[in-house]
Amino acid sequence: MEVVGKATLSKATLQKHLGERIKELRKKKGLTQEGLAEEMNVHPSLIGPIESGHKFPRALTFAKLAQALNVPLYQLWMFEPDVPVKQKTIQELLDFLKTRPEKDAAFLLSVGHEASKHYH
Repeated sequence: MEVVGKATLSKATLQKHLGERIKELRKKKGLTQEGLAEEMNVHPSLIGPIESGHKFPRALTFAKLAQALNVPLYQLWMFEPDVPVKQKTIQELLDFLKTRPEKDAAFLLSVGHEASKHYH
């Protein structure tokens, strides 16, 4: 079991979150799985199982991932178990609010503030 913040993670859960983080960084760089594999000089079949959480990278693979994604090694581990869901929800809210007039967005914000007083 690994500990991230206050959450205790099983190996399978850790692998899943690590894979999601690698996928997020890959997409942010605009690479396909094949493109990432090419940057790392590894076989393309290695990337999918890592991103899906079915395979845990070896030390050399971690180093190649960080180099190919142009991030320090520690950034591969910068995730929190519930952050991807929260970020997705926040992004959906932002996307929705962008389509609304200013007065509607202000009203919805006030409703959110009021509702949060009752649901702590």
